[in-house]
Amino acid sequence: MKTFLVINTSFFGDVLLTDPLCRNIKLEYPNSKVIFMVNKSFAEVARYMDGVDEVLCYDKNGENKGLTGFFRFYNKYKVQYKNKIDVAFVIYGNERGIVLSKLFGAKKIYSDNTGLVRLFLDNRSIDYKGRTHTQDKHNTLLELYTGRASAPILMLYLPPREAVVPVDILWQKYNIKSDDKLVAVCTTTKRIEKDMPVAACAELIAGLIQQGKKVVYVGAGEAAVEYVKNLHILNCTDFVDLTNQTTITQLAEVLKRCKAAISVDTGTLHLICALEIPLLALFYVYTEDHLNSWAPKNLYPHRLMAGEELSVDEMLDAIKTMTDERKITDG
Repeated sequence: MKTFLVINTSFFGDVLLTDPLCRNIKLEYPNSKVIFMVNKSFAEVARYMDGVDEVLCYDKNGENKGLTGFFRFYNKYKVQYKNKIDVAFVIYGNERGIVLSKLFGAKKIYSDNTGLVRLFLDNRSIDYKGRTHTQDKHNTLLELYTGRASAPILMLYLPPREAVVPVDILWQKYNIKSDDKLVAVCTTTKRIEKDMPVAACAELIAGLIQQGKKVVYVGAGEAAVEYVKNLHILNCTDFVDLTNQTTITQLAEVLKRCKAAISVDTGTLHLICALEIPLLALFYVYTEDHLNSWAPKNLYPHRLMAGEELSVDEMLDAIKTMTDERKITDG
């Protein structure tokens, strides 16, 4: 049985976009073991991605911060993993991950890095063969090992049954009924230029209510809290605010119960894709390179809108079409 180590200590969406690599490993080597090393904050993301067998948490902002923290991590796991890893795939050329793979004695190490640590790699510079999308570029690492093309495969996130009860409690708290036509809305990111303008969101929520939808606002952090306050200032209050009320797995369960979702370019957008929920993806940063790298692929049920100023009327039309189509499919 082969053992693979996939290292990605980046953010929410970055981790999810690595799942096609994990799933392709399982297609090539059904009896293999896939260990996923992830930043501690996003352990819930990696743990329930299809294709992942075991999760290693690297607390890069806590106990594993800096060089001392790095060796603390290595010393904790060196007996367990030393010389037991057949292949390591290190995402985004992470130097810490490459060195760690070498210290663990991985037989093969693949990554996209042109610095000094490239001497530890089993590949030279990578020819992506015209691929630009992030998840496709991750799959290229596996191809370097197998010598065979990888399948264009979906991300797939499988939230645990334990997430159901906490969401049931939220549904009771906000008097959400099983036949409510729910639409999830996510409007904030780590970069304000990628956020949906507050006035547009207020107009969107009003239009969704006119369509007979019930809006569930999902967000996390101070930016989302402030955003909701600004919606209230505009007298937009007729929505369920779940800001900071769910874990990642509970957020996934919330999204699964929605007829469709609207999201700006953030981790939640990729989670929606990984759950195969009809998605309206809003990209306010819309350069060709950015869209080619991060916008959802056509594998996912979505509609993409990109531009500095996006039409709320077009958003409403898109959601109506998506929910009507899903009603026909569900029926």
